[in-house]
Amino acid sequence: MYIEENIKFLRGLNHLSQRTFDRIIFPFYSADTYVTYKLENNKYQNPLPFVITIVNHFHISLDKFMYTVITENDINAVYAVRNSDYFYSNFNNIRKSQNIPLKLIAQKSDIPLNTIINYSRKNNYRIIKLENLCTISYVLGCSLDDLLSNPADDIIPN
Repeated sequence: MYIEENIKFLRGLNHLSQRTFDRIIFPFYSADTYVTYKLENNKYQNPLPFVITIVNHFHISLDKFMYTVITENDINAVYAVRNSDYFYSNFNNIRKSQNIPLKLIAQKSDIPLNTIINYSRKNNYRIIKLENLCTISYVLGCSLDDLLSNPADDIIPN
């Protein structure tokens, strides 16, 4: 994954220190949490909420941000806003359209069946782990953007 490199690229492109990046991108956190430092040094167990905030702010595909080194051409494309709240319905819609049972997803992903079952139930208090999101995306053959975008919005890639 390219989270660390891509954050450094975005900061460099905008001539921002880690602290300034924090204040602009994560204003809802206290000034002394060092979110950017922790992201750039892989200090979060689950950085997904922060990554979603970054890709939404810069209008970058979540898939590109996670799996490739981004360039200036990847910024400010028109993408639907990603939000982990959309995961439940998108996960169920995609797996049902492909007729894939939960047990098969658990087997192919090595994610415990109970976790997969919990992901299939609407529970706003459950946050999917970034590594599980990536694995489920691979197993279902869909993008991360597909799993986290509002199904009513159209995604317009570059």
